[in-house]
Amino acid sequence: MADRKGDIVRLVGYVVPENGPDTGPGPASGPDTVPGPESRLDTGTGVLDPQALRAHVAALLPEYMVPALVVPLDGPLPLTPNGKLDRKALPVPDWSGMTGDARPVTPTQVRLAELFGEILKLEDVGVHDSFFALGGHSMASMRLVGRIRTEFGVELSIRDVFDALTVAGIADKIEGAAAARPALRPVGHRADGAPAPVAPVQRPQWSSYRRHAAFDHALVLRSPGGLDTEALSAALADVVARHEPLRTCFIERDGAVLQQAGPPPQLETEQCADVDTRLAELAAGAPDLTREPPLRARLLTGADGTKALLLTMHYLAADEWSVVPLFRDLTTAYAARTSGAEPGWQPLPVTYGDYTHWAHETLGELTDPDSLAGRQLAYWRQTLKDVPRSLELPADRPRTDAADRSGPACDHVGFVLDEQLHAGVDRLARATGSSMFMVLHSALSALLTAHGAGTDLPIGTMVAGRGDDRLADLVGCFFNTVVLRTDTAGDPTFTELLTRVRETTLGALDRGDVPFDEVARATGLPPVGPQVMVIHHEQADLAELEGGMGSFHAVPTGSARAELTLSFYEPRGDGPVHCELIHATGLLGRAKARQLADELRTLLRKVAADPEQPLSELFTVNPMRSDEL
Repeated sequence: MADRKGDIVRLVGYVVPENGPDTGPGPASGPDTVPGPESRLDTGTGVLDPQALRAHVAALLPEYMVPALVVPLDGPLPLTPNGKLDRKALPVPDWSGMTGDARPVTPTQVRLAELFGEILKLEDVGVHDSFFALGGHSMASMRLVGRIRTEFGVELSIRDVFDALTVAGIADKIEGAAAARPALRPVGHRADGAPAPVAPVQRPQWSSYRRHAAFDHALVLRSPGGLDTEALSAALADVVARHEPLRTCFIERDGAVLQQAGPPPQLETEQCADVDTRLAELAAGAPDLTREPPLRARLLTGADGTKALLLTMHYLAADEWSVVPLFRDLTTAYAARTSGAEPGWQPLPVTYGDYTHWAHETLGELTDPDSLAGRQLAYWRQTLKDVPRSLELPADRPRTDAADRSGPACDHVGFVLDEQLHAGVDRLARATGSSMFMVLHSALSALLTAHGAGTDLPIGTMVAGRGDDRLADLVGCFFNTVVLRTDTAGDPTFTELLTRVRETTLGALDRGDVPFDEVARATGLPPVGPQVMVIHHEQADLAELEGGMGSFHAVPTGSARAELTLSFYEPRGDGPVHCELIHATGLLGRAKARQLADELRTLLRKVAADPEQPLSELFTVNPMRSDEL
């Protein structure tokens, strides 16, 4: 079971010898796992040795399944009247003798502990502390793999991090790892400004734009102290000069999409009657990326004097993970310009053009079975063989065109997992070696199956694609969409479903370099993308960047790329988890979307309390029927 030690969740194992407390370990594990005389699990007096037992289990199980503490019991496991384990009757773990917080010793352990701290914003990391128990998650693990690649010159997988977990375990993986892929480096650029190929991950974004020309995200800044228009205009020019994707246009030539430097965006000023109304209108606009830059900046002034800065962007130039460096650089430049100076930031280590060259070079040819692209595409062909092209999702009305699901009008239903439920989900994730993303993904999959979507569910998610640490401060398009094929067949318990989702997710995250359009072409998936998405947003801590400008907030653009999207922000440490169910309004009304959100939250409460229930027992009410929608 899981137990909290301070702010850290650790796995505890309670042990009773099969033949009774006075007879030693006996043959409980069978002839293949009973240790020989040289590795007795008892102290020689018939009493179990917790340290020896933990070491024995560690040799048989993945790290995430090995208890941090083993507690021998003098009697049988306590049971409730209905025969289930009575967790409250178990003795409280004694952590006083635990060495899980031992200090790193080897140079690899020392530097790895520092990387844990840098990524998770911690100052003190022990050699046996779990990356995920300290607040790590799937996206953070991808950053850790990238930092390891840069720092140690070796290639680890996301699975390595999930399986090894600790500084000590991951350090052992590093010692035997293969050499890393070629490093990202500056390569120089053509001075003539001629069109150049786009990055591989930009191709599916261009296809999405051609089907549905709309901004992908919009941010608004309201500054209580007002904004200096002249300084803001100069700061915007500074940022655009620093990040080339913000001044890039796109063209098609001979079937290929190319990018070319275009006119830099200028700060537009506008008077309007009502700022909020105008913000919604502009966020829902349609850019022409063949003639204008993919970033538009407007300073609105309402009739009452209210001012707001709106930035609208397309993923082709600025993905979700670009928001932090964009805001940081704009804040820095604005502070400098209001003082009559130029921003004094450090030059970027690489440019987006360097990344584009490196991405093509690293992926190689899709037709080459030995290239990175060829190996990953072979995995996707096998994994997504005969995957359903369409799911029967809960809907208020029939879908009019199942072949074109791009850019549907959407609405948002927000809901919160309170601090107590967050802690319960977190405990479940830690106890199963998974993550909050995997738990929420499993819960949504179970809910969709209960509502008639079937048991073979292709569900999409986004990977940041910033595996090299030198990409952290760049604005650009790096993310990719991957498909997680979820199997809910056979009425598994939630724990069993979570195990399946864990395996599927780790396999997908380790093969997220091939652009989605190539995967769709090879597997027969619709090129518009998955119908259902689960997206883990990192709660950007922008408070430290606010300075004299204020803070940015998202403005709904009114369209989405999927019919149903579960998105959530996972806070650092304790606190509520803020979720949204984004739904296509042409298929699902707000009332039914709210019902789904409530059912999902109820399901999470049940599995947090008892994850060993079969899926069929988790739904106490009949799922919605078509005549009830």
